[in-house]
Formats: sequence, C-alpha cells, structure tokens
Amino acid sequence: MKKSMILLTLFLGLINVIALISDLRMPIQVLEHGIGIKK
Repeated sequence: MKKSMILLTLFLGLINVIALISDLRMPIQVLEHGIGIKK
C-alpha cells in the first residue's frame, strides 16, 4: 500500500469516528432538552 492510501484510510476512519460520536451526542442533547422542558 502507498503511504497516501494509508493516510486516506486513516482520514476516512477519523471522519467516521467523528460522525459516530456526533450521532451519539445528538440524541443525548435532545433527551436533556426534553427532560429540561418537563421539569
């Protein structure tokens, strides 16, 4: 594998991780807002 291919793979992996983290954080924020409104 070329070095550029390895870097590209790492970069795409990093984007996927960031997307997963933001996907997990969004529902938590929505739940927190929902609980805040109910209180």
